Amino acid sequence: MESNPRRGDRLPDENDLADALLESNAEALSHQYIEQAEQTPDQRLFGLIASPEAPIAQTFLQIAVQRTPALKDRPVEQMGDLVGVMSYALLRQIILKEAPRLLDWLPDPDPDIIPVLLATPGGYKLAGIPIGSGELGG
Repeated sequence: MESNPRRGDRLPDENDLADALLESNAEALSHQYIEQAEQTPDQRLFGLIASPEAPIAQTFLQIAVQRTPALKDRPVEQMGDLVGVMSYALLRQIILKEAPRLLDWLPDPDPDIIPVLLATPGGYKLAGIPIGSGELGG
């Protein structure tokens, strides 16, 4: 028999889940972002952190497989959080397909902030990580 939360206990909501995604993956994303920004300095980049249960996770995995074919046979459910950096243009295409209402909320470029889309099973959140810090922002 499963235990029920006691009165007063609070189950995590989507915002809590998004914050936890960011907290546990900010440093790894920062390193990926800085590395890719050095390789493609003229490209506007965006970070994406998705829980494997997020609706966007399967699309994100398909893109990752194109870049890293060894991921092809791994089910998304076995991968843990999906963390990566992509061009702003590619992210716009994904958002247009998966969550078009988010397009109006995408931030303007800021040279000191890594823009991040956090995807949970029930929603999305935009955040920012100060460049090179791995600290939370947004």
